[in-house]
Amino acid sequence: MTGAEQEPAGRNGASALARWVGIVAAVAATFASVATVLQWLESRPDRGADPVPTVTVANDDARLEVDQCVRNLGDAETPLIKIDECGPGTMRIMARIEQPADHPSDADTAAEAACQEKAPGYTDYHFSTAPPEPGVSVVFCLQSL
Repeated sequence: MTGAEQEPAGRNGASALARWVGIVAAVAATFASVATVLQWLESRPDRGADPVPTVTVANDDARLEVDQCVRNLGDAETPLIKIDECGPGTMRIMARIEQPADHPSDADTAAEAACQEKAPGYTDYHFSTAPPEPGVSVVFCLQSL
């Protein structure tokens, strides 16, 4: 290097070391901040609590009456029958039939026969999940609206 050439400002060893010390200090401060926040989150008394309230919805079977309308909020395998205002997408209860529950293997056949006899024009049926007493099956004959 000649006397006319000078090293650019900020390129000498002392300024590079200062720059690296500054970067390391910033990274360490960031890690310390994250660790503090995580420690605070774990110390909160509500940690692990479900922030969404749990709602338990049960079938309205025990309150169903003839001429009420219902809606199935579940599916065919696990129905969730709720009383609703009559309208599109609901079903009207045409008949409520109590029968012995002594032959569960042919319950569907018995329900279909009972609904055909007591509620001509029915389109579906539903077994109650809240029978009035043991050994009794309650079938609701339904008509889609």
